Amino acid sequence: MGERRIGMQKKYNIKFLTLVWLGLLSIMVFHITWAQSIESPGQQFINIVDQMDVEHNWLPKEGIDWKTGKFDPNERAMSSHCSGFVAAVCNNFNIYILRPPDHPQEYLANAQFDWLRDHGATYGWMLVNTPDKAQQLANQGLLVVVTYKNPQYHKAGHIAIVRPYEKNEELIHEEGPQIIQSGMQNYSSTSLKIGFKHHPDAWVSDTDYQVQFYAHKIPE
Repeated sequence: MGERRIGMQKKYNIKFLTLVWLGLLSIMVFHITWAQSIESPGQQFINIVDQMDVEHNWLPKEGIDWKTGKFDPNERAMSSHCSGFVAAVCNNFNIYILRPPDHPQEYLANAQFDWLRDHGATYGWMLVNTPDKAQQLANQGLLVVVTYKNPQYHKAGHIAIVRPYEKNEELIHEEGPQIIQSGMQNYSSTSLKIGFKHHPDAWVSDTDYQVQFYAHKIPE
């Protein structure tokens, strides 16, 4: 009789451990995949922005037309055109962000940082408090920017577009959301950590960064 009770107890223990393991597994799967889903508006956003071909336009050390990224001999050559590209993306979606001629292309990224902070809400921009949320909103189809102001006066800051991307929470915490950028190097897809590498304090980790995220709903 005792052996039977022990056998039944072992069976219950195995069932209990199995249920616990399945529960933990489901939590792990959710943790890995929660940020990965790109909704239809997010995919549409990618399709439109990729057609702008940032890797062949808004090239560094050239004078460019900020709306198209094409070479313009009448514009001043600069080391990068991050802010012009972001302004062009916003313009294509009928969203206003500080841009030429309201501000010259030089030091525009620093000015956009201040403008978003001080005036962005009036124009429909929402401050996003975490990198996770920034990636999630981009995946849902909102236009999300990540912006950095250089603390040294008259030195360039940086700004980029958060790219809808299947990226898990752990990777976001390590390298930040995925981005699209013009810069000293142009990327149609890279991590925030790589894109902002020329500003070492911009992204150290998900608890140590100097960037700000803002999101705007795309007008219908």
